[in-house]
Amino acid sequence: MAEPNLSASAPTSPTVTQEEYDYRSSPLTEHDRMIRLVRLLRVADGRMTFDLVPCQLANAPEYDAISYRWGSGELTSHVVVGEVGSNVILRLTSSVCEILNDGSFWPGNETGQTRYLWIDFLCINQRDQTEKDKQIPLMRDIYSRASKVIVYLGGDYTVRPAHEFLHGFMNYTQMKLHTPQQEWPAMEATFPTLNPLSDTSSNEAFMRREAFVRLITHPYWTRTWIIQEMACGKQVSILYGGLYVNWESFTCVVFLLKTDKETLVMLLERSDEEQRTTIQSAIICIYTILQLKHALANEPPPPLSAILLHAGSSQALLPQDKVLGLLGLSSDADHPDLQPNNKLPVQQVYQNAMSVSLRQGSFELLSKAGLAHRSKIPDLPSWVPDFTAPGLLSTLYHELFPYRSGGVYTEGNVLTDTRVKFTTPNCLSVKGMVVGRITAVSTSHVQPPGWKNGGLRHVRAAMDRLSPNNVEELIHHHGHCLRPDSDYHHEIWAMVETHCLDPYSLPTGLEIPRDEALWRTLVGDINLDADPIMTYPAPPKTGRAYEVYQSVCKALRTGDFASRVKQLAENQEDCKSYDHIVDQLKNSMFPFVITNEKHMGIGLPGVKVGDLVCVLRGVNVPYILRPKDEDDQGPMQLVCLSYLHGFMAGEAITCGKYEEKWLQIV
Repeated sequence: MAEPNLSASAPTSPTVTQEEYDYRSSPLTEHDRMIRLVRLLRVADGRMTFDLVPCQLANAPEYDAISYRWGSGELTSHVVVGEVGSNVILRLTSSVCEILNDGSFWPGNETGQTRYLWIDFLCINQRDQTEKDKQIPLMRDIYSRASKVIVYLGGDYTVRPAHEFLHGFMNYTQMKLHTPQQEWPAMEATFPTLNPLSDTSSNEAFMRREAFVRLITHPYWTRTWIIQEMACGKQVSILYGGLYVNWESFTCVVFLLKTDKETLVMLLERSDEEQRTTIQSAIICIYTILQLKHALANEPPPPLSAILLHAGSSQALLPQDKVLGLLGLSSDADHPDLQPNNKLPVQQVYQNAMSVSLRQGSFELLSKAGLAHRSKIPDLPSWVPDFTAPGLLSTLYHELFPYRSGGVYTEGNVLTDTRVKFTTPNCLSVKGMVVGRITAVSTSHVQPPGWKNGGLRHVRAAMDRLSPNNVEELIHHHGHCLRPDSDYHHEIWAMVETHCLDPYSLPTGLEIPRDEALWRTLVGDINLDADPIMTYPAPPKTGRAYEVYQSVCKALRTGDFASRVKQLAENQEDCKSYDHIVDQLKNSMFPFVITNEKHMGIGLPGVKVGDLVCVLRGVNVPYILRPKDEDDQGPMQLVCLSYLHGFMAGEAITCGKYEEKWLQIV
């Protein structure tokens, strides 16, 4: 990067003749939609001046909005404001100083050339909380009116190889996305070097891959505020090390990594466990932005609850920004209970967001609430989500969509006073019924990292190209990875034999084999192969696949594991069936529960014997509640959502067996 003539520097404290910039010199009138812009002006001697210019948003000159990661808020640098020779300075963070020092943003070389930028740290007086509260609601319009939103990632020594890898990966992605899936194997065979991940021996290829990983795991992608900034931008470009990356091409690559498991496995193959987790989290964050940007371009804004449901893995320096940073994207942006107010504690901000959602008739955010999701924010009612909790993006593997445990589920403008009341500010009363008390909980539960499906396709592929010793080693590694899952399943098999009847009684009075109830519980009774969306219930072939899986787990304990794996790997259909069931089970290793009525279910870590499983009127899935006292009629705390086999389609309501009452959740 060239040296600037802007006097943006990171040296020292200012001299005694310099004075701090006073934002009152560029006031934002109270009643107008006013903003400030950074103006960079090339003056007669070739140098540039920096200034902050107030203007009405509707009449603002053409400007670019910069989206970047704040990093440390420490003011380590400063810039001279005003004409050449001015003694007025504005203190900067190192990240803002880097932006102003980047020649990519400077106007042309001719005298009088001007460029306008919007940079939140500079254009909003960070010391004035009142001004910040008024500017935050404008940010959606600020980014949507910008000529471009520039994602600024800075740069390091890996910039060039990252761009080289990305260029090759874009070509591969475009060809794969425009080729029918059934033709992918032929394409890979015809163009074996097209995929830059296929070169696993070259050190240069490894370095390019690592550089690309540094790009997609840049801390920038995890910020809450960037979701709004990019989702609203008409045109988005990524500036990385002085070179621009097209947003559409970049997100095509991310889309492929998110939706094509084989490609993702290839990317993660040479990473350690920590890096795999980081890469997957980054891909999910970028993919979420891509989905929201697409939705906002084609549909009316969704309610805040829907955005919070899907953007929960993002991070914010201030916990209240987990809500405020997404508010502008929603149809609730003008809701009086959600407006930025620096005087409100974060607990109240979160509670207001949840209360608005419930009053609108939406219970989706309830899936992110409960004692199982507590993180950093103390003193929250259990029915209010802690939006700082790291596991907010996903809870149980099974999506909420197919289930209707609480009867007909409606969203939008519906009357909720017949099933929801706020009896006190912190107490939520919900109409529902207790359908069981937990009497047994599995002691072991594992949540595998999920970066690799743990299936047999790699064993099958290796049998023809590796020596027998290497195949044995691969099978041994597979057994090592399977051991925690196997232990979990052996425990629940014993639980079911001890506590559950065969046949298994459904609340409707029907009976099914106990083994069938078990596998349907473990996969959430979901058909993942349904087109275009998953459906309920799961097909019988899922049960046959689980029988194959059981045989492998049992062989692991009896010493017949290697021979059983080889036998399966030689049969393409059995191998495919096994891999498919592993895909369904790998995210379902949560606590297995059995109720006093001998029903099987799945909870989340933290469930205990004595907790109650409740079906709430109009809510998709059963919830686990914990009585605060021995009296089940008193206040209870929400623990987590659950799956309870036989109760996922409104059976508790229609069978007439259970009493409906008001449940108080505090």
